[in-house]
Amino acid sequence: MSAIHPRRRHTEEFKQKVCADIRSGTIGRREASRLYRLSDNLIHSWLARFEGGARVYSVSGPQTSLTMQKQFEDKIAFLERKVGQLVMAIDERSLNRARRR
Repeated sequence: MSAIHPRRRHTEEFKQKVCADIRSGTIGRREASRLYRLSDNLIHSWLARFEGGARVYSVSGPQTSLTMQKQFEDKIAFLERKVGQLVMAIDERSLNRARRR
């Protein structure tokens, strides 16, 4: 039979620290789970809330979100260019096939 553990309450600072450590790569989820004796589900829910629109756990402040936004915008621009190149390649192949007929 397993021992019954009372529910623990964690401060916002602790949640911020755990999320920041995981996001920065200092520790992994599994290691954080073992180190702090937290369930995987609890860590997952904290990280999901961190990634959500709330930004409750933003440790580094608004600069981090601006940096991340810039990275996302750069990635989107890259993907849009790539899609454009692929569409042009498909159109060119279709045109070549039509000419051969």
